[in-house]
Amino acid sequence: MIKQNQKVFNTLLILIDVVVFVISFLIAWYLKFESGLFEPQLHFTFRTYVQTLLFALPAFLIIEYIFELYTPQRKKNLYQEIGNIIKSNTTLFMLIISILYIAKQIHISRVLIILFTVINIILSSLERGAVRVFLRSIRAQGYNRKHVLVIGGGRLGRDYLKAIEKNKYLGYSPIGVLDDNEKRQGKKIINTEIIGRMDDLEQILKHYRADEVIIALPLQAYSKLKDIINTCEKAGVKTLVIPDYIRYMPAKPYFDEIEELPLINTRYVPLDNAGKKMLKRTFDIIIATIALLIFGPLMIGFMIAIKLDSPGSAIFKQERVGFHRKKFIM
Repeated sequence: MIKQNQKVFNTLLILIDVVVFVISFLIAWYLKFESGLFEPQLHFTFRTYVQTLLFALPAFLIIEYIFELYTPQRKKNLYQEIGNIIKSNTTLFMLIISILYIAKQIHISRVLIILFTVINIILSSLERGAVRVFLRSIRAQGYNRKHVLVIGGGRLGRDYLKAIEKNKYLGYSPIGVLDDNEKRQGKKIINTEIIGRMDDLEQILKHYRADEVIIALPLQAYSKLKDIINTCEKAGVKTLVIPDYIRYMPAKPYFDEIEELPLINTRYVPLDNAGKKMLKRTFDIIIATIALLIFGPLMIGFMIAIKLDSPGSAIFKQERVGFHRKKFIM
């Protein structure tokens, strides 16, 4: 049912995006050519621009699909979604500008394209925000909810149940918990009953309509993962694993692979990329120079005042570990 609802919802979302796209174009056209805000100039007819729009629209929908704007956004926050909206619109803008440059179409207004991009980002963001408010309201009434079965009543299971209890707007309804610990049998974990053991999984999936099975097992129980996943696969139920080892990772992990063997990089450094390193260095120099010019005199004044008021150094210094593990004084 959830999958069917998602298909219907995605179709409606595409139609709404098309409407927003057209409205953004009409507003941009009015502002550029009809409002008097911009200096009059020779331009193609409205019909010519509409033909350009008909080319751009399918490309835009494909770009939005690439940036995962038509995948379930339940687990993502609005800022992530708006970020993808900005990326998709910027990509379309670059695509159109590049094609116009190659085709040497100098009479298509670049200002209109910029206006359209900005307006579409704003309206699309408002649209997605409104959709989220609507979905939250219907989920609060018991609709569009995902029923989840949690395997493991330990720390991970409790943390997951706390998270969905705290964020009810996400629309997750726990069916129950499966756990082999004798002491937990017949009890509740975060208002959710333990309804059986892990060996009961196959029967539980036949009896209850579960949309997802959340595996929240400790490391020592990972030998049971294969059987659990196989049972869920046979029942056609999506399985998600909360890795117990994630607590040992000091930073957000980055996934890599070698010969199709997955590797988890526990310390992904963006500056390993030469382009990002150069960009950051340029940014640091420019911003630091501007900041010193503006705040330098003020900082010197503070330093003198501190030196006169108290003994010791007026400048805070601390040893830090920098790029390639080189130590430096900050």
